[in-house]
Amino acid sequence: MRMKFIGLAILVASCTQTKPPPKSFEQVDKKTYCNEYVMANSKRELQLIHKVVPMLPQQAIDSKQEGWVLVSYTVNSDGSVTNPVVVDSSPDKLFDESARIAITSFRYKPLSAGLTSLTACNRFFFSFPE
Repeated sequence: MRMKFIGLAILVASCTQTKPPPKSFEQVDKKTYCNEYVMANSKRELQLIHKVVPMLPQQAIDSKQEGWVLVSYTVNSDGSVTNPVVVDSSPDKLFDESARIAITSFRYKPLSAGLTSLTACNRFFFSFPE
């Protein structure tokens, strides 16, 4: 019974405050990390001030291919973005480079005192107007 209580306390705590990231991003399942940790916690701290829309690759335009890319990245204390990593995408690899280029142009409001960086995720959707 005690284990269930501890698990519940950890779950409640993680929903109400920003928890520190894992010691190594490589040690976790990146899809789960982006969907559970980052989406829940980073939005409390991060305030986007400059966004860039990714370009559609010519191959996607020619084939009228649509898709999406989930990208993990680091937001530094000054609000700049570094270390973009494609976590998942569909179709595989078609839009990856466009998403990485766009995300490195994002700018956030500088982080609160004491924070040197945060890991964040963003999902880009690539589609054609109807």
